[in-house]
Amino acid sequence: MSKKTEKAIELFNNGYNCAQAAYLATRNEMPDVSEEAAARMSAAFGGGVGGLGHTCGAVCGAVMALGEVLYPAPNGPEEEKSAARAAMRNLGLAFEKEFGSCMCADLKDTAPAREDGLKPCTAYVEWCVEQAEKLL
Repeated sequence: MSKKTEKAIELFNNGYNCAQAAYLATRNEMPDVSEEAAARMSAAFGGGVGGLGHTCGAVCGAVMALGEVLYPAPNGPEEEKSAARAAMRNLGLAFEKEFGSCMCADLKDTAPAREDGLKPCTAYVEWCVEQAEKLL
């Protein structure tokens, strides 16, 4: 298990939501964005975007990190934008294939109980961080 995955699991099981844990563990740590600011920005995506049960927060956090690293400047080349969007989309599609859905409401209902005492959604956070690391 990588250091980023370990950090994500620790964050998630110590008060950070799934989006925050995935994003903070994989982000590019831009010097002009503190960890506190990054945690605040990503907080809204936990629980399926604002707690609505929509797209899994772990997926959102990983996609935020990918966007931070892969996406070019707003006026950057269109082919770089397309490549970045494809990488982010592929992460979401792979997650859906692996777990059957990207919807938090569906996932929470089927998250397996863990014998190690960690929150059930830890598996989703772990998977998203591992996949994002492969793309970064």
